[in-house]
Amino acid sequence: HVFAWGDGARDYFVANHIVKYKDFPLLGPFSLLNEVGVYNSPIYYYLLALFLIPYNHILTLGVINIFMQTFTIFLIYAIAKKLFDIKTAVLSVFIFSFNPEILAQSDYMWQPHLSQPFAYLALFLIVCFYLNGRYTYLICSGLSLAFSFAIHNSTFPLIPLFLVGSLF
Repeated sequence: HVFAWGDGARDYFVANHIVKYKDFPLLGPFSLLNEVGVYNSPIYYYLLALFLIPYNHILTLGVINIFMQTFTIFLIYAIAKKLFDIKTAVLSVFIFSFNPEILAQSDYMWQPHLSQPFAYLALFLIVCFYLNGRYTYLICSGLSLAFSFAIHNSTFPLIPLFLVGSLF
């Protein structure tokens, strides 16, 4: 049943190969942008391999995914609470958490699922920068967004939001 994951099973096999044989790929997973010469970074595979070092099993990645998705929900709560109030934060967590696509992504590890918490962390840090004016938040936000983009390029649309947010 775990091999029905498609990309998630492929990603486990690559990360498993890194852990077992210390063989590091130079390219990340295939995407439609490969046809025009834009390749995904292998950082995603390296991060998965890091998670597999303590216990190398495909279900390890499922457990890590649960923690990452929970961290995303916490970040959404924190962002809404900082910008609005507790009621809005709770409502946004419920709306996000019970979205069918979000529920479906809790099933297995995949690039967008792993990059998502880092993208929301970047958004949270830019909100902290906006509210506190400390440039440490801005720098950390940029690093988190860059790391999220290195894991998967689906966070690319957040770059204009980051740039507009950093102007304030």
